[in-house]
Amino acid sequence: MTSFNEDDILKLLTDNSKIEWQIKKVDCDFNFCSARIKSEFFYWDFTDGRYEDSHLIDYLTKKLIYFCLSKKEISKTIQKAKTYEEITSAVLELNERAKNLFIQVHKLRIQKAKTSGEPAELLLFVFLETIMKAPQIVAKMELKTNSQMPVHGADGIHIGYSDGTLSIYLGEAKLYQQCSNAVSEAFDSICSIAKDNGKKENEIRLIRSFINIEDEKLKEGILEYLDPYSIKSKNMKIIFSCFIGFDFNKYEKIQTLPPEEVKDYFEKGYKEYAKVICNYIENGIKNYNAHDINIQFFLLPFPSVMDFRKAFYDKLGMSYDFN
Repeated sequence: MTSFNEDDILKLLTDNSKIEWQIKKVDCDFNFCSARIKSEFFYWDFTDGRYEDSHLIDYLTKKLIYFCLSKKEISKTIQKAKTYEEITSAVLELNERAKNLFIQVHKLRIQKAKTSGEPAELLLFVFLETIMKAPQIVAKMELKTNSQMPVHGADGIHIGYSDGTLSIYLGEAKLYQQCSNAVSEAFDSICSIAKDNGKKENEIRLIRSFINIEDEKLKEGILEYLDPYSIKSKNMKIIFSCFIGFDFNKYEKIQTLPPEEVKDYFEKGYKEYAKVICNYIENGIKNYNAHDINIQFFLLPFPSVMDFRKAFYDKLGMSYDFN
């Protein structure tokens, strides 16, 4: 048996120190009918009483390399560089490669399903790394352009480790105007995997085949937990982690308030709406009979998810024409 500890997993995380202090949390006391379901409510911090997401969008585009490309590909490209100029060139090359891959997957999705979920998936990536300290274990974006590769299912795959238990986070990401629709669609997507052993096994198979770790001993140790014949498999659990972004009308009112009153006003309204969202989740648990599924919801409001999407794609130099 190969052993590892929590620090070994934390070393796989990318640096999120520039953003984690800007993600604020509000508390919502709500007891779901299942103890396996959790929800956490966040918002992007205000600047002088104003909502400004340009820094968030800029940060997300800088994360494209780590979201889209495997650690092996990144290391291989960087290690070739010897001089400062070569390193700079290598970083620019990786940025361009990640951006092109992201755009390619976006176009494939629009053609096949008329949907566009990549900004939400990138936010899910950031939240799992920042809030759960769970690094990405499979770079799914790299695989999505391969027509022969069955990567449908979870939007992301991350791992966490604590007290001898390995957690596999299967991600789902929704960016909808109506939060109620996002919650319903999230349960539909999650349950389609959670209640299908074949689909769950496919996610585990992707980890075995494309595990995004260069340290061979650590890789071997993690894979032991995924071996159904290993005693360590009893200490492995699957958690469905869902990011939901949605429109929130309280942003309109804060434009007319004194800056010093914005935070209290917003948080009060958000806490009230959080209880409404919890009821959406409660209904989802019952309607989809999801009581025995581990689900973690991350919720983030926007003045307009459509405007956020447009600004994000503008930053990438793309036209956003999806309705």
